[in-house]
Amino acid sequence: MLHEELRLDLNKLSVVIRRSECFEIIDLRHRVLRAGLPREAAMFPGDELPGSFHFGAFIEAHAVECSCDACVAIDRRSSEAATQASQLQNQESAICCATFHLNSWQDKPAWQLRGMATDPAWAGRGIGSAVLKFAIETIRAASSVNLFWCNARLPAVPFYQRLGWAIASERFEIPTAGPHHRMVYAGEENEPPMNADGKDLGEAHVQGRQQNSPQRRESAQRGLRRNQ
Repeated sequence: MLHEELRLDLNKLSVVIRRSECFEIIDLRHRVLRAGLPREAAMFPGDELPGSFHFGAFIEAHAVECSCDACVAIDRRSSEAATQASQLQNQESAICCATFHLNSWQDKPAWQLRGMATDPAWAGRGIGSAVLKFAIETIRAASSVNLFWCNARLPAVPFYQRLGWAIASERFEIPTAGPHHRMVYAGEENEPPMNADGKDLGEAHVQGRQQNSPQRRESAQRGLRRNQ
């Protein structure tokens, strides 16, 4: 069953994963992926196309009993502080994002993942995995194109491998972003479904898979040669 959004409960905060507009995630992209460069460097060709998909994880507005550092630091005993807390909680803040542009791989239509970023303060909590799984499930429900690829930063390669993506290139450099590998994802039959409440997401779903089989590597390398 496809869900329009996915909710996670993290430290008494409600995190909502959903499709987004590009303007909702561009600041996170800029802060995490293009720090020190102009904001325009975090805007990619194709972002504005109606066929592109943008996804984000957001701290939900009106969060109850917020325990984030910003709220804890506020002295709620004063009316001014209470107002500040209310204003903070009435804004949705993007903490993870991902964008998909329709492109090609191995001369076949494929979705290119771009701008995958997680706020460092929220890393390691399974949010990136949940966003990526939700995004792929949503796109596959809306499109007949089932192949995905990305340019993965070197530190992010193990993250993608745990989710079934395969390395498809030698290491290469992107001047504004450092060393990368191309990676591809064609999915698995009998892939575990995603629950609406966010349970059973993350590494538990990919343990035991043959994540980088010789057959997948061979197919991926063919795709690389054609995309160079």
